[in-house]
Amino acid sequence: MRKIYLVCPASLSQMPYVQIYINTLKELDIDYDIISWDRRSELQGLKSNTFTDNNSSLRKGFLSYYLFSRFFKKKIGKHKNCIVVAFGIPVFFFMGRSFLKNHSVILDIRDHHKLRYIYPFLYRDLNLSVLNVISSKGFCSWLPKSARYTVNHNFILPDGRIPSPKPMDSNIHVISCIGALKDFEILSELLVFAKNLDEARIKFSFHGEGLINEQLKHLASDLSTVNIELTGAYSKNDEYYFYEKSDWINMFMSPNSLNNKTCLSNRLYNAAYFGKPLLCYSGSYISEVIEKFNLGIVFTSVDDFFDSFFAKAAAFDYENYNIGRQKFFEWVYSENLIFEKRLKAILGGS
Repeated sequence: MRKIYLVCPASLSQMPYVQIYINTLKELDIDYDIISWDRRSELQGLKSNTFTDNNSSLRKGFLSYYLFSRFFKKKIGKHKNCIVVAFGIPVFFFMGRSFLKNHSVILDIRDHHKLRYIYPFLYRDLNLSVLNVISSKGFCSWLPKSARYTVNHNFILPDGRIPSPKPMDSNIHVISCIGALKDFEILSELLVFAKNLDEARIKFSFHGEGLINEQLKHLASDLSTVNIELTGAYSKNDEYYFYEKSDWINMFMSPNSLNNKTCLSNRLYNAAYFGKPLLCYSGSYISEVIEKFNLGIVFTSVDDFFDSFFAKAAAFDYENYNIGRQKFFEWVYSENLIFEKRLKAILGGS
């Protein structure tokens, strides 16, 4: 039986979708190895298959990825024609053409990466992989058209059922941003508008860790009249509690980011699962999905949000929302099923 490797450029806690592969491998009773990158140097090299570069920054550059590639290539060694799942364009890039020719590589793309702009042979190398997986059909707008792609959504339905939504019953609208915090410019614009309008009917909650936590802390201090809650990093077990005490989920993102325009965020699936409508701006693939399945309210700008939010919130139809949630997860399940069949066909023949 061929050796299976999962090459993960982060810890598994930051890559929940890897569990989809692990579940399939366990179902097929196939042994596998995970080669991961401890980006924050938390494990201090205690695991033999874990790479650390002694740099706790979340941002990783060209050299760090190169060193990680040397690490995973050494671990895979001279095992010819093994199956390797490469998570992300940088991992795929540093594998090199020789590696791709000598192994069966599954490329899994969960977000856009600027390395694409200096990867002129991406279209060629994509045709060397045995399966190209994307988490959003929106990525097809910037990926080479010559390759074939299979969608695998960033979500595993816990027990096959989704909880019933609970309509808001408070005078204060709790709008929560749960997960990796980013897009400071967009979020600060929202909060400054709230201050200028002296808007006291909204509480803005931020739960999670990202590159902008310190900026948000300083902004919250400056905007003391705005109801802002910032809790920072949390454990997965706390996630249900944060969604439970929210009325709406903040999905406002910068329109200048290609990744934001084309991705389907984890927050989309979590909000739909926990029954919390999303709020976002138009012009992205995720806004199209929200409108198609009635998963929330889409606004054209921050002005539009403050002009129409309360009227639209009062008129929000939770019955249609629940129908939309059901259809949304049926769509997710059907696309994931196609992925699972193609993955099993590759792994089952190993």
